[in-house]
Amino acid sequence: QVFHNKDTSPVEAVYKFPMDPYFSVNGMKITLDDKEIDAVIMKKEEAKEKYDDAVAAGNTAAKINYDENIPEILELAVGALQPDKTIKIDVSIVSKCDVIQYGLFSFIFPINFIPKYTPSGTASIEQPKVGGSVLDGLFSANIVVEANSVISDLSVSHMMEYSQENDGSQRN
Repeated sequence: QVFHNKDTSPVEAVYKFPMDPYFSVNGMKITLDDKEIDAVIMKKEEAKEKYDDAVAAGNTAAKINYDENIPEILELAVGALQPDKTIKIDVSIVSKCDVIQYGLFSFIFPINFIPKYTPSGTASIEQPKVGGSVLDGLFSANIVVEANSVISDLSVSHMMEYSQENDGSQRN
């Protein structure tokens, strides 16, 4: 994700995106100006406190955590992003591929909020609402597929470029 603050004052940008329950965030790298910062994984309360302290002091900070109300939603917050500054955030996620049948695997990366089936008698999940100022953003995904054997065929539902490495892995 790349964010640019076109406003005349510092902003906090909060982005929410769907996350499969089998995905795990295993890293985040922040690039601000010429500085690259590798995020540190910590307990939620400690991370919130450090983020709030940094933003209160006027320092740009970022945090990523699961939404408290909807556990399938990952929330990325960038606080105190100064005017005319750009920040790039790379989030690293790992997941296993589901075996469909006959050695075929399936990988689905959700990027849209869509209504989910809610069984009768349970509370429905309210879809996240968009609010506040809109910052220009760019979304891209690099996907690395590693397998114990050579991948002989790759079928995708969306247009993408990929290449096969010497070890048989596919790279988009």
